[in-house]
Amino acid sequence: MEPSISTKSSFTLLLTMLLEGARLEIPDARCTFSYYWDPKISEGKAQLVGINGSMLAITLFSEMQERYVVFKSDMQPTKYSIKGVEVVIHSIVLHISLETEEKGAAITFNFNKSVIQTNEGYQGIME
Repeated sequence: MEPSISTKSSFTLLLTMLLEGARLEIPDARCTFSYYWDPKISEGKAQLVGINGSMLAITLFSEMQERYVVFKSDMQPTKYSIKGVEVVIHSIVLHISLETEEKGAAITFNFNKSVIQTNEGYQGIME
């Protein structure tokens, strides 16, 4: 039997690490995600439900990459207000290990992609 992930889940990741840029756009970003996954067809969708309680509902689309299921946004850079802080979200990547179900996420901010925030220990794919 090949490794697989749970068919659906909701969880929160704390994106406090700076992978690129001068400063965090949203310090202590508590990102709530949900996803569903159909292992029979190796397809699913995820959603960045919100950050720090601000609802966003950004859809992420799945693809398989070696040891991970990767969900990526397919969006134009978009302005959002997160608890009164104005930000531009350029892209979002969520990955889930097929072996351990360990989760990681990265959000790229600004029109020029100048800031990338991740959770601690992020080992994922960027683009």
